[in-house]
Amino acid sequence: MSNELDKPISNNPSGRSPIMGQDESRNSLASRVIWIGILIGFLTFGLFLIVYNSLGEWQILAAALAILLGVLSLFAGFLSLRRDNIEQAGSFTLLAVFIAYAPGELFWSGLTINNLMGGSFLILLIGLAMIPGRVRTWISLSLIYLVIILAVNIFEPIPRFNVELSPTLDFYVRSTTIFLTLVVSWMLVNAIRTGDIRTRLVTAFLMVTLIPLGLLALINNINTQNILTNSANQLLFAVASDTVDAFDDYISNQKSTILTESQQPTFAEFLALDPESQTDRNNPIRAAANTLLSSLARKDFTRIRSYALLDANGINVLDTVFLDIGNDESNTEYFNKSYSDKLTFASSVEFSLEPGVFHSIYFSSPVRDVFNEIVGVLRVKISASVLQETIQGTNDLAGEDSFGVLFEEIEGNFLHLAHGAAPETLFTTIMPYEADLLEELRASQRIPLTTFFGEVSMNLPELHENLNALDEEAFFTATDIATGDRINQISVLRSSENPDWIIAYFQPQDIFLAVAEQQALSSIVLVIIIAVFVAAIAIFVARLLSDPITQLTKVAQSVAGGDLTARAEVISQDEVGILATAFNSMTDQVNDVITNLEDTVALRTQALEKRAQYLEAAAEVGRVASEFRDLDKLLDTITHLVSDRFDFYHVGILLLDDSGEYAVLKASNSEGGWRMIARGHRLRVGEEGIVGYVTSTGEARIEQSVKGEGAFYFGNPELPNTRSELALPLKTGDQIFGALDVQSVEEEAFSEEDVTVLQVLADQVAMAINNALLLDRVQKSLEIERRVFGELSAKGWDKLIQAKPDVGFHSTIKGTSPVGGDWHSGSEEALRIGDSIQSPDKDDPEKQLLSVPLKIHGDNVIGILETYKLSSDGPWTTQEISILEAISDQLGAALENARLFEATQSQAQRERITSEVASRIWASSSVDTILETAVQELGRALNASQGTIRLDISDQDKNIPD
Repeated sequence: MSNELDKPISNNPSGRSPIMGQDESRNSLASRVIWIGILIGFLTFGLFLIVYNSLGEWQILAAALAILLGVLSLFAGFLSLRRDNIEQAGSFTLLAVFIAYAPGELFWSGLTINNLMGGSFLILLIGLAMIPGRVRTWISLSLIYLVIILAVNIFEPIPRFNVELSPTLDFYVRSTTIFLTLVVSWMLVNAIRTGDIRTRLVTAFLMVTLIPLGLLALINNINTQNILTNSANQLLFAVASDTVDAFDDYISNQKSTILTESQQPTFAEFLALDPESQTDRNNPIRAAANTLLSSLARKDFTRIRSYALLDANGINVLDTVFLDIGNDESNTEYFNKSYSDKLTFASSVEFSLEPGVFHSIYFSSPVRDVFNEIVGVLRVKISASVLQETIQGTNDLAGEDSFGVLFEEIEGNFLHLAHGAAPETLFTTIMPYEADLLEELRASQRIPLTTFFGEVSMNLPELHENLNALDEEAFFTATDIATGDRINQISVLRSSENPDWIIAYFQPQDIFLAVAEQQALSSIVLVIIIAVFVAAIAIFVARLLSDPITQLTKVAQSVAGGDLTARAEVISQDEVGILATAFNSMTDQVNDVITNLEDTVALRTQALEKRAQYLEAAAEVGRVASEFRDLDKLLDTITHLVSDRFDFYHVGILLLDDSGEYAVLKASNSEGGWRMIARGHRLRVGEEGIVGYVTSTGEARIEQSVKGEGAFYFGNPELPNTRSELALPLKTGDQIFGALDVQSVEEEAFSEEDVTVLQVLADQVAMAINNALLLDRVQKSLEIERRVFGELSAKGWDKLIQAKPDVGFHSTIKGTSPVGGDWHSGSEEALRIGDSIQSPDKDDPEKQLLSVPLKIHGDNVIGILETYKLSSDGPWTTQEISILEAISDQLGAALENARLFEATQSQAQRERITSEVASRIWASSSVDTILETAVQELGRALNASQGTIRLDISDQDKNIPD
């Protein structure tokens, strides 16, 4: 074959290339290709220089120089073409493509697919158009190019420029590749329209192979990217929503907590004291208030900076930080909101004007006396680090390298309050402020004087523009300081508690699109390899096919000219040889064919229609079989389908019973068959009728006339009109499990061809039945296993609860304690029915109790989760119940895992003790030593205070015979 590849593609005596038409020579086609390449090359070189001047990336300049070398190679090709050296011109043109595209992969990233497809296809198309006789040259160059592109993409020997960072460059390179491919393809197709059969065969092979493969790869890649992007967006949105909920819940919980704490009577009593008593450390009211503040501060000492009481003038009169007592906080927003506006308030981050002081979030609530008059404000200062801790805890929740960022919108700009991947950006802005506005914001403590790393602004205009439009578009792409040049997919949401807070969740696109890129790369490599081999094989096969066809064409022209004595030489037994034989036969019988044409056409049409009907029914049976899983519905549907398609009198499906002794009728289309099913009609295998024969031997059998040998079977009055019968085995492999019985009202109704086609249908029926039976057995087995495992687990919990009857804990704001006392009636009812129950608290009517059952393995209830809320807040909502039931399900699964772990540890401990005792016993050699060792080891292993082993064989000795 290798020698064939280098032969000219045609022996055309005119000397013209076989891929040329009458109006256009191969030189003209080559000239057009070269000049289009030179024009595109100069335009590309100029654009690259412009982009290089704008971005300053050296990789762009290197690619521009490679393009210039490609243009010089095209000029060399043009000079060769002027000297009528078409093959040398083609070689220079292929080299120009190689030089222009290969460096693009070396210096740039993000264009691998473009370089693979564009470079490889242009090499193949130009090789076929300009030097079709040198197949090995352009096929080898294609393979070398493919290997180089893949190697550079895998190993990346030098730093590469991400072309996606320049939308202009990215669009131009991709569109230019598509344009060149389409132009060269169009020129090639137009050149071969009047070419010979060899060239058309080669082109047809390539087009039929490559166009569907290329389109399939492209569509598949686009769909995959869309699916992955949508999936990433949904996941990012879900994590962002959860993070927003976490922040909102934190703020809401803190506000609720400080509201409750401010209602402590001790605080109001302290604020009611005169200034002298407030500063008296021996005053019991002051001591009680101070102790209460200290206990509140200790509940989260890592985040809470201080608790303080502010009097009606905003003076700090009591603080867990002693140095802050006496400070005037009357001008703060949290004091005015709580004292003047009478609100429980949560501030944003407030930045200290003093260097080195931690930034904080303030929560405050008014303190009221017994007359419900506001006498002061309770204030808590919490470290702003809680925001960073929360954001960092969400890293990678949406996938690899995903992270969250918390922004605060301030005067059209965005401040980094927390950053999951780049903590160095904390408290920096996305874009710089004007100097006057910057000083004003610093003075109002809305932004810090400086950041920890000194940077004030990150200068991210693309991110700034998208965040400004977040109310119109919740998903967008942008770069970030943490990911450098990588493009991120981003989902953004606003906080409902603080609308100026914006949660953005990032993930680099190259992470979740890696699968699509790898899939696309593999598909393109496969398409290119196929294209190379198809081109080589097509040229070789075209020669083998075209020579006999050329000879046959000459004979056909002679016959068309009136020479009916001309005969084609039959030199092979393939389709061409058959065609030659048929042509010769046609010449001899042309008059007979004309005379008998109508009858022949009618007979063949009838046969084809019948065969098409059989095949269509077989295909429909296969489709129906894939839709049904219920065996009875499947069998009934198949019998009616076969009867409707072939107009059979009776169609029945018989399956072997469990013993394999009888074939039992399970489905039928006829009324007689239904009556037979009702009375349990069955046939003995190997003895009764042709069904018995088929289910015994596994071979099809026909009775063309039931009045003959098999007539005794039709004594049954349910099928009086049967005149012929066909039975087909239903089997998979060597296993026979039934038969398809078909009966007709006509004699000689079945041919051998009918048997062949209907056996295909029977095999599909057999496969569908077998699948249905297997599915039924698997489902029953799974149900048994699930039920047994659930029962074992329930018994394990019964044993555990009997050993520990009062297992459970009760949690309040004061702490956690073991459960004691009787069960609440609502909890008993929830335990009994296995469903959530709402009921008033028997000890406190102002509370609503929700009892949620703890379940394992579906419906096995092992306990109750009791949760309370104030009656004034209304009944438990459906959403709250759903959340608690979801938590209960997770808790049940965790408890079951813990029980299984404890059981495993207990079993391992028993086996260890047994092994240790046995090893020490076997180390002894005498009876006394064995007994002594055994009682000692058992006492030590079981921690027993006393143990005894005695031997007594007196009774046995009495039974020993003399």
